[in-house]
Amino acid sequence: MKIISLFNGIYFSRMNKIFMCLIIFQLATQIYYYNQTIEKIGVNEHGLLGYTTEAYYHNCAKNMALYGIHSDGEYPEIKPTNYRPPLFSFLISIIYKIFSVNEVHGLIFNNILLLLTTIIIFKIGNLFNPQIGLLSAILFVAEPYLLERANSIQSEIPHIFFFSFALYFSIKIFYLNKDSNKNIILFSLLFFLSTFVRTVTLYYPIIFLMFLIMIYRMQTYFIKDHQLNFKKIGLIFILINLFGTMAWSTRNYIHTDNFDYTGMKGIHLGLFVAPGVYAAENNIDYAAARKIIRNKYFNDEKFYSLDIGDQQKYLASVGKKIIIENPIGFLKHYFGRSFRLLFFGYPTSAMLPFYSKEKMIYAENIMKKLSSSFSAKLSILGDLFSNGFKFYTLHIVFFKIFYVLFLLSSLAGSLLMVFQKTSTNDRLIGLFIGSIFYYLIAIYLFNAGPRLRIGLLPIMVIFSSQYLIYLKSYFIQKTIRVD
Repeated sequence: MKIISLFNGIYFSRMNKIFMCLIIFQLATQIYYYNQTIEKIGVNEHGLLGYTTEAYYHNCAKNMALYGIHSDGEYPEIKPTNYRPPLFSFLISIIYKIFSVNEVHGLIFNNILLLLTTIIIFKIGNLFNPQIGLLSAILFVAEPYLLERANSIQSEIPHIFFFSFALYFSIKIFYLNKDSNKNIILFSLLFFLSTFVRTVTLYYPIIFLMFLIMIYRMQTYFIKDHQLNFKKIGLIFILINLFGTMAWSTRNYIHTDNFDYTGMKGIHLGLFVAPGVYAAENNIDYAAARKIIRNKYFNDEKFYSLDIGDQQKYLASVGKKIIIENPIGFLKHYFGRSFRLLFFGYPTSAMLPFYSKEKMIYAENIMKKLSSSFSAKLSILGDLFSNGFKFYTLHIVFFKIFYVLFLLSSLAGSLLMVFQKTSTNDRLIGLFIGSIFYYLIAIYLFNAGPRLRIGLLPIMVIFSSQYLIYLKSYFIQKTIRVD
């Protein structure tokens, strides 16, 4: 036993050393990438720093730091907003208050959170075993979207930071059977904080209750050695998440007369989902469909005379109406976007800061002309390859293939954990994480921009690592048997 224990200790130490090398590599890459972003991109075409495409979070943070109001308006026309959850803006506002109102501080903050998230991912994997911890961290760091989004004042990075932290404590509960009050409260609170950054997890508590009820009725399959206190877990989780969402919704109603958790719900349905549904139903271009819907419903004096809360309600009602009237179009739009989210979405500008500014501009202009035709894409990639963008084009091709294999191994890992016969704990945590994973996919498909895949990463890397290590063990055992 002592020899086995010593071997495990040495092996674990080796994993830690490799992980430290990975963290040093990531830190150096992030510092270089940040500096290149500031130097070569600076203030972009949107008038914002780095890869930031909208001023909402920065404006809200600035107004909270200077005037104590969560608003994206310009002084003195500052009115409370309900457009998005406030936590990210609130955290940035603290930094603005300590230092100064400068977008640079937001980029630095996001980069720090990204590095910390990698450490959390490693710790999550280590709860299973050191191999899964290291491989999960490597797969996580490999995602090129992370560098781009860390160098923008957007909320994807803080969301996965809190979400990953919540996953860490959930695995302690459902995998290690450590259902202490501390672990349950931290899991529930951190999960809500992720929702207080981005609304994507808003409706998951409903799924969570269904998960607990199912587990409770099938305990012999999922739990043998330890009885988890499902009532306590469910009660604490629901109370914390319900209290938080109700409190913010009440605040929104007071200021905007709209009880929705965020006003973005109406905007997504009316201005993003509805045009996609209409375009799919009528076989027309998305931009044309969006123009038709705007002109028909949202470009008259009646709409502009409504206050902000009533506008959001009207947008939501129009979106729902178009979805109900075009069910086939909705299904085509909804499932058709899965390829962008899960398979082929690639951040075309993410690797360009490694080139000179002139080359960046040249490549960006070419990539903007990229059509949906496969032959046209190959032609453009060929032109880039022959014009000094060998690393860039190879990176694109590699990650297009990588994303497909990554998703397939993640799906296989989710099934492996639930249906394997060796461990009831693996089944339980596999079912729990799987319930979040497939819930998130279902939500993201409503407006499936490929960058939203970032929100799936903390789960995908665990599932994929589980499956790849299982394959490794399987082939090693098969080789031994043959010999």
